[in-house]
Formats: sequence, C-alpha cells, structure tokens
Amino acid sequence: MGTEECSGTGRLHKKDMREISAGGIVFRRHGDSWQVLMVKNRRGSWTFPKGRVEEGETLEETALREVEEETGVKAEIIKYVGEVSYLYRKDEGVEVDKTVHFFIMRYLEGEPKPDGVENIGVRWIDLHRVKDYMAYENLWKVYLDAMFYMVGGGK
Repeated sequence: MGTEECSGTGRLHKKDMREISAGGIVFRRHGDSWQVLMVKNRRGSWTFPKGRVEEGETLEETALREVEEETGVKAEIIKYVGEVSYLYRKDEGVEVDKTVHFFIMRYLEGEPKPDGVENIGVRWIDLHRVKDYMAYENLWKVYLDAMFYMVGGGK
C-alpha cells in the first residue's frame, strides 16, 4: 500500500504504510463476576488478542481466527465495539499507520494457552483489574465500552 519516495539523502523509504487488524475482547462469567481474556505479547505488555486481516477475510473472521490462534479459546462475536489507531515503526524503520478493529466476544470453549509466537502469556483477568494489566492507554475507552455493554445487560 505504500509508495516509495527518495529522501534528500538519496535513500528510498516507504511512505504511508497502513495495516488493518482485528481482535476480540472476550468475556466469560466466572461465578458471580466477569472475566476478560488478555494476552502478554513478546515485549511483556498485556493487551487483547488481535492480528492482521488476511486477504479475503472479513474483520469478523480475522478477529475470531486471531483469538483462537493466539489463545486456544473459541468465542463468538456479540458486536463491534470500536477501533484504535496508532503509529509504530517496523524493524526496518518504516513507519506504519495501524488501525485495529475490536469486537465484543463471548467465551465458548477452550483452555487459554499462549501460542508461543505472538504471545508468551494468556490469562483470564477479573474485569475490575483489567486496568492494572493494560499496557496501552488507547485501549481503555474501547474496553470500557465493551465492559459496560456486557455487564450493563447489553448481552
């Protein structure tokens, strides 16, 4: 999606690289409380499972696939909850404009286990402690919208 451009130094670099990803905020009832599935990425940061949309996939298909691949858990989509956008640099120094679309999901089955590639940890977190684990502040609003929907009787 990017275009190559020559900088003043004569070096080529990519411009306007974009990535679209999708993921899930998975909820389950645990006794009288709710829990949320979180993953610990290779950098040691806790977040929600997500990944790049593959050619021919819908956002929903990507979100379900990524949740299962990264956590071993099967879930079903309840509804779309929102998106988060941010910039990051790839190893080659290329700046990427990334948008991640999140879905509220309900746990169906499976025992959480990290995939060992994208993530080094997976765990159920009490919904009131998610903020203690969450490494990325830009996820907070999307998480709150999802939590209030689930706990507030939306589903």
